[in-house]
Amino acid sequence: MGSLEWAADQAYEDGGDSTIVIASGVDVIQEYGLSTHGSLVIRAEGVSAGERATITLLEDEVLFQFDGGDEENAFVLLDGLDLRYAGEDPYRASGIDTGYDVCMTVLRDVSIVGFPDVAVHLESSWADAVRFIRVVLAENGFGENQPAGAFTMGGEGAGGRVLIEDSVFRDNVSPGIAIDGEDNFQDDQGIHISRTLFQGNGAGSESMSGGAISAPWIHMDTEFQGPILTVTDSVFIDNIGNLAGGIAFARAYTSEDHQIRELVRISGSTFQGNAVTEPVRADDPAGATAIVIDGDGTAPQNTFRALNLMNSTVEGPPGTSLPGISMSGIAGALSIQHSTLVNAGIGVLGADYAATAVELRNSVLENGVEQPLRVTEGEGDPEEPASLTITEEHMAYTVAPEAIEPGPGRVLVSDIAGLQLGDLAAQEPCQGCLGLPVRIPEQDSPLVDAAQPSELATDQLGTARPQGPAADIGAVEVPVIAGQVALLEDVTVSEGEDAVFTVTRSGGSDGEASVLVSTSDGSAVAGEDYTATSVRLSWAAGEDGPKTVSVPTLTDALIEPEQTFTVSLSEPSEGLALGEPSTVSGTILDATVPGADGDADSDGDSDADADADGAGDGAADAAASDADAATDADAAGDGGTDATDGGTATAKPGTDPLANTGSNGGGGLFLAALGLLLGGLVVLLRRVFAGQASRSSEL
Repeated sequence: MGSLEWAADQAYEDGGDSTIVIASGVDVIQEYGLSTHGSLVIRAEGVSAGERATITLLEDEVLFQFDGGDEENAFVLLDGLDLRYAGEDPYRASGIDTGYDVCMTVLRDVSIVGFPDVAVHLESSWADAVRFIRVVLAENGFGENQPAGAFTMGGEGAGGRVLIEDSVFRDNVSPGIAIDGEDNFQDDQGIHISRTLFQGNGAGSESMSGGAISAPWIHMDTEFQGPILTVTDSVFIDNIGNLAGGIAFARAYTSEDHQIRELVRISGSTFQGNAVTEPVRADDPAGATAIVIDGDGTAPQNTFRALNLMNSTVEGPPGTSLPGISMSGIAGALSIQHSTLVNAGIGVLGADYAATAVELRNSVLENGVEQPLRVTEGEGDPEEPASLTITEEHMAYTVAPEAIEPGPGRVLVSDIAGLQLGDLAAQEPCQGCLGLPVRIPEQDSPLVDAAQPSELATDQLGTARPQGPAADIGAVEVPVIAGQVALLEDVTVSEGEDAVFTVTRSGGSDGEASVLVSTSDGSAVAGEDYTATSVRLSWAAGEDGPKTVSVPTLTDALIEPEQTFTVSLSEPSEGLALGEPSTVSGTILDATVPGADGDADSDGDSDADADADGAGDGAADAAASDADAATDADAAGDGGTDATDGGTATAKPGTDPLANTGSNGGGGLFLAALGLLLGGLVVLLRRVFAGQASRSSEL
């Protein structure tokens, strides 16, 4: 097997497909870094089957340094690789450095672990700049160079969209992501992070940093409308920064004539246990455990929404004096909807010479015994007045905020126990990627059904909102305990009877409930043996117990074995579970079989059957008796003599008894067989007429 340098030369030679394939399970030892010029794909051989290859760097260099060379729209794809550093010089060794002329960098199923400097650096890329899919960046940034982050974007940054999905940033000494530059984004692109974990990442060398995501310098001078950062369904745990434990956007501003629609949008996410070190500069804002948006007072701001927090949970360290969220020196709105903040107040310093707004709706704001909302209006003058507006609707507190008059639907209790919030615990979300830590209030919490209608149709866990008559205050809806429904047992009836099936609701009766009960064929066929049935059973709020569904069975003139069909439950209403069994069988016994359900006949035509049994069956039995007697007599003459009415006949051994030619023997046997045939015909005709009469009476 050749080196990576040899493989790259082969990939570029004679217009090759620019692809390097590494055998799965192989550890490629790379003494020095690899520089490339043009598009390149490096992947593990069995990546489609989940297999991976490892590349280990030994020297203090950049493992992969990519640039586009003379190629237009150059791209880089790494797939199914584990990148490691095993050198002894903990200074500048880094994983990937992408130059300004690479249009797209895609990392899929890649881990980058243990590099002293940055794991991935993006310098002035354009188009769809970066996509991380199931990427792990861990234990990077410990070198003497003190990098700004595990993944950094600098210079003119990313002109296109940065997508990070289902990834992990863990235990990096520097922040997980660092953004530093001017005009970073254009064309409504920005950074989009979803279903990603940031845990245990620490502050780097910048004073205005966030432990998980740090943007110490953001200047928008293009027509970009934002959001710059969108975070959904992600978790931030135990990160530490100089300005914010979680996310810090500092020195964010635009030119005076440029308005940003949104700066940061966060939904469905949890911040837990994030902390702040002592500020490096005396003039730094106080900071916050989770999120800081700081305009730095550099220029008048034109931001419609600086922070839009929705369906999220913010939990600060116990006893902290810092707010969970802080916004300072930036015009626009801080909007919080359907979120739960515990040990995490809000701090707002209004922008100078501009308007700042705080909008609080349907949320819990709990900060121990401290004021949950601390605000300071910015400076102004008659020509450029500053203003600070605060509104609240359907908010819950343990301490009434002094900065605002009570709004509609306010809930105020004496302490956190009165909110009955439940414990903070990881829950498996609908996405199935991360265990989102949330607080699920108790059933009798004052938050239940206390919110006003909202455009947020689901809660942080993806549960439909509302669950009850109204939505709940906070990030999580209290699930309605609608209970479960189950069928009771299999049912057996004779044909012509109704098969009655019982469905029971148990284990809860909150809200209305319903379930579809339907039949399907087995050996019994709908329309011939039973009537197809599809019925939705309903229970009122507070109602439980059994309900029944009847399935009519049909009679016929055929003598058949028992036949079966299936009854199943499906389409339960919201919150209602299907118990066991959710499928049972219906068995139909033939009514003409003696002993079926204890009667010779159960289809209502017993007289006709009795006549047929008494007359036709009697004649048939007599004929059969004659035939049996003749046959037995013949069979007994295996080589002997049969006695007949006045004559004798001798059958040779092995001769068919029916071939006897005595004067009366053949005739008697013929009459017996004829009697048997006629008797059976009479039975059949009577049953046909009886069945027709029964169907006529039903019609």
